[in-house]
Amino acid sequence: MVQISKVTRGPGKNATAIDVPLMDQEMLPPGDVRRAVLERALQSEAFRRSQRLRDFLRYIGTMALDGKAGEISELSIGAVVFQRRENFNPQDDNIVRSTARSLRQKLKEYAEGEGKGEALHIEIPKGTYVPVFQTALPTGGSPLPRQGYNKKLIFALAVVALVGILTSGFLLAENLKRSSLAATIQRERSLLTALLEPGTPLHLVVSDGLYSDLTVAVGGMYPLEDYASRKIFEPAKSPSPGKLSQDLWQLIQRGHYTNVFESKASTQIALELGGRYNIRQHHARGLGMNLLQMGDNFVILGGRRANPWAELYERDLNFQMEFPPNARAAILRNRNPRKGERDVYENILDARQTGKTYARIALCPGLSGTGKVLLAAGNSGTATATAADLLIQPRMLAQVEEFLGRKVDSGLQRLEMILERDVVGGSTRDFRIVALR
Repeated sequence: MVQISKVTRGPGKNATAIDVPLMDQEMLPPGDVRRAVLERALQSEAFRRSQRLRDFLRYIGTMALDGKAGEISELSIGAVVFQRRENFNPQDDNIVRSTARSLRQKLKEYAEGEGKGEALHIEIPKGTYVPVFQTALPTGGSPLPRQGYNKKLIFALAVVALVGILTSGFLLAENLKRSSLAATIQRERSLLTALLEPGTPLHLVVSDGLYSDLTVAVGGMYPLEDYASRKIFEPAKSPSPGKLSQDLWQLIQRGHYTNVFESKASTQIALELGGRYNIRQHHARGLGMNLLQMGDNFVILGGRRANPWAELYERDLNFQMEFPPNARAAILRNRNPRKGERDVYENILDARQTGKTYARIALCPGLSGTGKVLLAAGNSGTATATAADLLIQPRMLAQVEEFLGRKVDSGLQRLEMILERDVVGGSTRDFRIVALR
């Protein structure tokens, strides 16, 4: 999932050689290191202590990288990040501007601290909310040119953002009423909103990609209590040099990384349903038993090899995830196959990543007996992300209700299913439910 590559920055004698973590093809589209830089900033200790700044940065960063910089405005940030209503007036409520000032300072602190080894640093130029990715300053050198950005471009982006604000000022009040109604209708038809009562807390927990790398390297998983206490990341627990390089071990100790597609799916859920639930996003390594026992609702992404917390709920399931030693792809075992079902579901892929993969979605009660937990995990990181995305897709709910022969509502307490996913070149073409309990 993660490889270490030696990267040299800067020309001539002032060049600095550093180890920069890179994502493989499944995790990151070729050449787009900016998403990885953004995700590492979001998972850093600096931003994990401030959910508001983290949500702000995630929204504007994702919009900019998705080519939607022109849609970033004070009004859109107020609506999406701070859940302000259609009558939100930035002149009377300066929450976006004041938080943006704090975010600029936090990004500066991150660049000088935890993120000082990054090849790119994130900045938000004054006068705009559009983030830019600036090439980091080499040791002893002068500033390098911004990657693809200059003053004229920044000014142009600021103008685009200003036009967006002015346009939104006239249209947003009416449009928000219409889009809110349409979004509510859309959300009512998804599996997630059918199962969970509106207004309740919902925690989205993404997997720990580096922990998954560690388990593959050592050929086995650690007890959940050792993961929860962070004992396995102590220096004394370093695997033998033959199993893991020292560079990768140090990255595993301090890194809060996840599959970029999984992170995107989690963010999409938060953006789609933020007005309906009190949503918080977490990295698996930042979670604790105290939160899981509060009786809130959770969506846990990844099986127990990538997200150890899934172990708490998997034990009684009919569809079990198994992890062959030293293999990256999991298999799904059907403990009690019915007619037409298989006892094992595993990836069937050729060298071009075309074929079939599988994922499991399971609904379980919370540890305290209240709240619900949805597990979404696949045989690969992209399969997990697809399962997560289907939680808010109307067609997923339609298939479940057709399979069950009845309407799904919040009274349903347990549910398990296996999804078969057709892929072409690694991309999803179609899916179907192949087993359900």
